[in-house]
Amino acid sequence: MKRWRVSLVAMVVASSVLPLAAANASSRGATGSMANSRHSAARHAHVAPSAPVNVVATAGDASVAVSWDSVAGADGYVAMADPGGFSCQTANSSCVISGLTNGTTYSITVTASAAGLLSDASAPVSATPQAGPPLAALGVTAFTIGTTATVT
Repeated sequence: MKRWRVSLVAMVVASSVLPLAAANASSRGATGSMANSRHSAARHAHVAPSAPVNVVATAGDASVAVSWDSVAGADGYVAMADPGGFSCQTANSSCVISGLTNGTTYSITVTASAAGLLSDASAPVSATPQAGPPLAALGVTAFTIGTTATVT
């Protein structure tokens, strides 16, 4: 008796579900077997974005400004500094990683994201943050006239 019930369920599944799937595939313009309709659906699946390229890292005082070429379809980016795991996130093609230690060389990589999928990391670039230049290097001079100091 149980065997007959399993066979009846199998017949119901075979006679109603599979033709329904084939009808759905036909209504979408697909032709051929169900395997073809699955293949057609796979072509429209989301794919991870490509890795960002042309990454440039410019060292600042305890920070690194990072820029890169935009990636088609990307909706966000993360630039990561190693060692330390410092990072910045953005929807644009540049950001600043702050909180870094001056004099430490960091390896910077960028990943792109699209629809929750992550790209491979970009090729790494290096940057070494340094303390800001002294005021004289910025063209600032100070002199006194009597008891008043003038800064220009």
